Amino acid sequence: EKRGYTVYIRLHPRSDGQLKHSKVINGSYYQFMQKLEKLAKSSRVHLFKPADKISSYDLMRRCSLVISLFSIAALEAQSLGCLSLVHARCRGNHLASGRITSLSKEGTLQALNVWLNNTETLLKNKVYIDKARKAARHFLGSDLNDLTYHLPGFKNF
Repeated sequence: EKRGYTVYIRLHPRSDGQLKHSKVINGSYYQFMQKLEKLAKSSRVHLFKPADKISSYDLMRRCSLVISLFSIAALEAQSLGCLSLVHARCRGNHLASGRITSLSKEGTLQALNVWLNNTETLLKNKVYIDKARKAARHFLGSDLNDLTYHLPGFKNF
């Protein structure tokens, strides 16, 4: 909130099973969800659960910055002109505008802060944004060619 961002949190559309599974009640995923729901009480934070009928691609079109640790969703958003932050274990991480290499909470938060501090400059750099967008599109279009045709909305990029 200090930075004035509006935050959209989109849980993976296929993670609904974790929410429904009886063994997670009072488990770590359940506690994580409680924290997210508490965050979403802010007017600047919007939480979208797996069952919510909103397209991840529609959310990407609203954003300037996208974080997706272990999914190529951030690179899909980058192909739309967003800046992306991914974990170093994510496919295509070399194309992202930022990478997290730590698995610890502290290391992840530190990398996030460094990345956020650099984003204002990067967002103003239209040449950088265009090159990053093109590189992500090339990666998604050629290296993941079989997959791209099965991503609803990707064809409309």
